[in-house]
This record gives sequence, C-alpha cells and structure tokens, in this order.
Amino acid sequence: MRITDVYVGYLKITRIIQIGSILVKHGFKEMISHTFLGRRIRKRRIRQHKPVYTTQERLRLTIEDLGPTYIKFGQILADRPDILSERFRKELKKLQTNALPFDDHLAIRLIEDELGAEIKDVFSEFNPHCIASASIGQVYTGRLKNGKDVVIKIRRPNIDQKIKLDLYLMRYLAKKLALEYPEMAAINIVGVVDEFGESIFKELNYYNEATNILRFRDIFKDNPRIYIPHVDMKHTTHRMLIMDLRYVAGRSASAEGCRTRSGTNSPQRSGSLADHGLQGRFFPCRPSCG
Repeated sequence: MRITDVYVGYLKITRIIQIGSILVKHGFKEMISHTFLGRRIRKRRIRQHKPVYTTQERLRLTIEDLGPTYIKFGQILADRPDILSERFRKELKKLQTNALPFDDHLAIRLIEDELGAEIKDVFSEFNPHCIASASIGQVYTGRLKNGKDVVIKIRRPNIDQKIKLDLYLMRYLAKKLALEYPEMAAINIVGVVDEFGESIFKELNYYNEATNILRFRDIFKDNPRIYIPHVDMKHTTHRMLIMDLRYVAGRSASAEGCRTRSGTNSPQRSGSLADHGLQGRFFPCRPSCG
C-alpha cells in the first residue's frame, strides 16, 4: 500500500468524523429545542437577549459549518421551490450573500503568491479589507500602477482538496442510497452529484470565468445599455481574477419587485440580455447565486 493511499484514507476518515460531529452538534440542539427543557431554555435566552435559532436558521448554520461544498449545494437548494418550502429557501438564500469571510492577512498572502510579487509592486493602492465574500472566493479592491481601479477575487485556500473529498463522500452516499432506495436510482442521484461536481470545479478555475467575461464582452460590445468589465489577463490566474472596478447600483436577480434605477421593470433589461445571448448562442450560467 502506498503512503499516498494511507494519507488519503486518513483524510477521508477525518472528514467523516468532522461532518458527523457537526451534524450531531446541530441535530442535538434541534432535538432539544422541541422538548420541554428546550422551550424553557429558549424563553430564558430570550429574556437574556441571547440569540435563539429557528429550525431554518439551524439548518443554515449547519451548512455553513460543513464548508464550501455544502454551502454551494445549499445555494442551489435556495432556488428550488420544488424541493424546499419558502421558509427554508428564504433562510438558505442568506448563503448566497452572507458567506463568512476568511482572514484578510491570509488572503493577501494568497494574492501575492498568485502575483509572484508583493502587493506594493503591482498596486499603487490596495484595500486590505474584503468588500465581499462568497462560498468559493473573496473580493478586494485596488488600483494598479497604471491607474486603473480594479477588483481582485481570490479563491479560498485549499478549497479544491476539500471539495474533492466532500464530493467523494457525497458520491459514495449517493450510490448507497441508489442501492437501498429504488426511487433514488430513478432520479439518478449519482448523476446529480456528478453534475454538481463538474459544475463546481468549473467555478473553481477562474480562467473559465475570465473567458466567459471576455466572450460576453465581445457579444455586447455594441450595446450601450450593458457594461461588461474588462479582465486583466496579465495578472489573472486560475486562483485569482482581476477586472475593472465600476460601481453599478443594482439588486439581486432573485429580489422581488426588482427594478432598475430609472424605475423600469427589470424584464426589459433581461430581455436584452436574452436576445443577445440567443444571437451569440452563449449562456455563461451558474447553478446558483453566490
């Protein structure tokens, strides 16, 4: 047996224990919350102005603790009214906008690793505090030496190894479920996991996103109503994406009553996007927001 096989086996066992402990922790709290003791504790925490969580909130917290693979899966479920009720979907949508950031100092080291240089050698200005954080990456702002304001999106550390391990465990579980429950085999649960894995690994490679932006920019180059940012391919890598910074007022595509600043309905703008997308036969879609 090779040393690498032993190490991979150790990682799998460690991750299984970690997942199990997270599920037990939150599951126990959820179970207790429905007992007489749990209701008394809840009332006391309310009196003491301490946080009290609903079942929906506890599910979101569990997913956040499980890590990026499950966060991405939760983001997809948030857009599936055929699977989850509105109460759960509303809570899981927070995963699309409120991902917990990782350490700024670590992010700066990762950016410098990708640049192959120190921040001060590439940027004349750099904001060391992230302006946004998602399940896969974190965003910063800066100004290049040529005076161009840009946003820098850096991938979370070691996320590819974590996702590979989680997908292996998810696929193993899916195969077991397909054997035990024929209805799971009927919906091709293993295929669903494989498709999810293929999609998330495409998102992990920022070159894919950069290429999509460039193609989209070319398709909409003659449309004055739509702005597509320029990608700085000189500094972009598969772990880091740098593009023009332009603040545009807007709202989430999933927001109810979404309107443009002029007050016109958003379908007018989305129709323009759809028309050009059909003309270019190009749809740079993601399975979820976030």
